[in-house]
Amino acid sequence: MCYNCYFVSIPLDVNHRGANLFKDKKFIPSWSLARLLEMMPTEIENDYCSAVFQITPPVIQYWCFSEEESYVMFNRTDIFDNAIECIWWLIRNGHFNKEYLIEQDNEQ
Repeated sequence: MCYNCYFVSIPLDVNHRGANLFKDKKFIPSWSLARLLEMMPTEIENDYCSAVFQITPPVIQYWCFSEEESYVMFNRTDIFDNAIECIWWLIRNGHFNKEYLIEQDNEQ
């Protein structure tokens, strides 16, 4: 798992020391709910249906309309926890967009 991948999005003139920024507590990563949701695929194919991404706060799920049931559901009380758990599930099951998983060496 890459704990320092968020530094890729910090401009190089700010990120000239790479991961040391986090250790020095000068930058702390933060994610908006919109950005987390944007990273999730709107539809995933599985063995028996095409599951569509649905949000009914705080629940996040992939719903199979043809089967009229949830393919996978994240139902904690906090929508951020659900989004993070959903992303982790998508990664483990090979449904997450690979472009978001690129690691970059920040050492200079």
